[in-house]
Amino acid sequence: MKYSPLVPCILSLGCAIGAFANSAQADIFAFTYTDANTSAFGSLTATDNGNGSYSAISGFLTVTTGGIAVGSYALFSNPNLPGAAISPGNAFQYDNQLFPAGVPGTLLTQNGLLFVGTSDSLVQAEINIWGSNLPLGFNNYSGWQFSGGGYSYANNQGTFTLTLVPVPQAAFVGLAGLGGVAGMGIVARRRTRA
Repeated sequence: MKYSPLVPCILSLGCAIGAFANSAQADIFAFTYTDANTSAFGSLTATDNGNGSYSAISGFLTVTTGGIAVGSYALFSNPNLPGAAISPGNAFQYDNQLFPAGVPGTLLTQNGLLFVGTSDSLVQAEINIWGSNLPLGFNNYSGWQFSGGGYSYANNQGTFTLTLVPVPQAAFVGLAGLGGVAGMGIVARRRTRA
């Protein structure tokens, strides 16, 4: 049998697809936050903690109208997942934990999500959105902004929604990738025989 340089390439591709399928364990959530003065939406990538909670590892918040400064902000990484951490400006305690099966008011902890960035008006800000964790019947979430050395916005009467975004299952991605690799292997084998 004649050696084909395509074989190592095909094997490498198969390994890469397998690694991708295994790393695709994160879920994506869409969310909204609104209060009397602020409208915002965003997306969070989160890993399942195995107990009904998720740790948000990346994401963004876009404020379209606001008491919170209009602009886009990135989720600030929590080095203590799933525990709490302190924001860079020492303004907030946050944990970036999600509870998608929670009742209204409990989708986030009292530490909540931390976003940082620069608003459209060039204000460097930390944004903290957290849940009230009060009994059933309450749907209050807080949205606060820290900028310029002080709290420039605070609202404790907001609403928050959290929705799981369907994504292809990792097993399907892996099988589809392996099918493609097998097909390339058959083509390469037929070429070497000719």
